[in-house]
Amino acid sequence: MIKAVHISRNGVMAFQSSLNQVAHNISNVYTCGYKKGELVFGDLLGRSIAQRRLPISRAASPPPVEEPRTGAGVASLGTVRYFNMGMIVETNRYLDLAIEGEGFFRVICSDGSVAYTRQGNFFLDARGNLVTARGDRLEVPFSLDNMRPGSLTVDPDGRAFAVALNGERVALGQIRLYRFVNPAGLEAVAGNLYLPTEASGAPEGANPGSQGFGILRQFHLEQSNVDLGREMIQLINAQRALQANARALVTADELWSLTLHAKS
Repeated sequence: MIKAVHISRNGVMAFQSSLNQVAHNISNVYTCGYKKGELVFGDLLGRSIAQRRLPISRAASPPPVEEPRTGAGVASLGTVRYFNMGMIVETNRYLDLAIEGEGFFRVICSDGSVAYTRQGNFFLDARGNLVTARGDRLEVPFSLDNMRPGSLTVDPDGRAFAVALNGERVALGQIRLYRFVNPAGLEAVAGNLYLPTEASGAPEGANPGSQGFGILRQFHLEQSNVDLGREMIQLINAQRALQANARALVTADELWSLTLHAKS
């Protein structure tokens, strides 16, 4: 019964984590470029069950017997992130860029570190740099300082143009995209950003439209890839599993209490 308490406790903790992940997905259903995560579960093996000692003949060696083990419940092994593309919608905002296909934008954070994102709703800072909503600067070789407001145009292959104050159309530079051998191995951090890890591999950069890379669509944004209907089903499943484990915990506690009272 003590073991049943621990098994039920592990189940409650695992499915509470699942509920938290589902809630996180649902709360980001309108976050552009967000990629849903899903918990992966694995069973836990407990200690071996002691076998009863029986007399055996010394004439022949006994056949090998597999040592039985008792389970210890379930645990969350990690989070798998799905990078399938979300729906692309038109926004009619010239600073919005959607990646149609594979690839990430590279941004420079306030501390100088580098991160990657699919979120393409950019803004302008005081120096004319393209920045994210939290102020991370898009890594591009140009700024829109001394350019006419609203004159930025970005081709599908990432070439950027703008109109100078004197009315001349200027080629600003190239927006590059980056991809990874295993995007699921990226480390998700705050701000819809991702950091490379050993599991993801090193970033590979190229111009949009190159082999294996997506293209850019100005005046569009990629929406979250969260399927709200599926998340509601996951929410119900996780809630029922949590309730079942909680009930098993209460039952084990009641049986334990009856056993202690019977011995006293």
